[in-house]
Amino acid sequence: MRLNQILILLLSSIAFLSCKTQESALAPTLLIQAETGYISRDTAGSIDSTIRFKVTATSNHNILKSITLFLSANRGTAVEVDKTILNVNTATWETSQKLEGFVGDTLNFSFSAIDDNGKSTSMSININLRSILRDLKVDTSGQRIYNRYDTTRVAYNLNSRETLSFTDLSSEKDIMDLSSYSDSQVVFNKTWGSGHGTSQFIQVDAAFFSGASQTKYLEDEWLRLSSLATPTISNIANGNYYLIKTRQKNVPFDLYLIHITDVIETTNDNADYIEFSYKGG
Repeated sequence: MRLNQILILLLSSIAFLSCKTQESALAPTLLIQAETGYISRDTAGSIDSTIRFKVTATSNHNILKSITLFLSANRGTAVEVDKTILNVNTATWETSQKLEGFVGDTLNFSFSAIDDNGKSTSMSININLRSILRDLKVDTSGQRIYNRYDTTRVAYNLNSRETLSFTDLSSEKDIMDLSSYSDSQVVFNKTWGSGHGTSQFIQVDAAFFSGASQTKYLEDEWLRLSSLATPTISNIANGNYYLIKTRQKNVPFDLYLIHITDVIETTNDNADYIEFSYKGG
């Protein structure tokens, strides 16, 4: 056999053995450290607070290539939020993250350690978002939302406590009348939705409304009943109670409790209205 053929065979064998070694190599070891001041397991966290992680990774092949932190909300698409590039066998990495989102959201923080052979190991932690425990800021009564063909008092911003007109920005309308027009007549159908389309409504009872005094009460009830939430409520009647989640950004708290205190129907003047009191915020 010629020398060059022998060399080719040797090189091919080395390459084959190298590939087999990489295929059989173990993935790196990854550990989320359970130490004071660091998050190491699924838990709840306050919106706008900052949490800290400490992770340790060890290569079982040669050297670590990187550790990356990914974030997703409510099982959505994960995005990279932090990363450290490595060239060592063992590394300990710390990272801090601000919790952003809405009450009831679940944030998934996933760590991925990658070896120089391409093998990786991942671990994740879920954080359920809550507000900072405090008394409810809003407790007001005598608010009204009119038949939307009245045009001037057809919606309401729960955070700013403002009645809104038909022409005001839809993005500000947490509650909006949904009266319809049929057979040349306005139908006051006692139905609410929202202008921005993100408010969700759940009917609750009088005892819950009376007893709720802190943010935790509203959060716990929302988490318990959120599967029943709908984007509109119909057949609104005097004495009904509703828990509303607006999912509006840049507000301190987006859960509110509403008590319907009157429903007035008039004839041919679009002055029908629903009166309510509410608390939350």
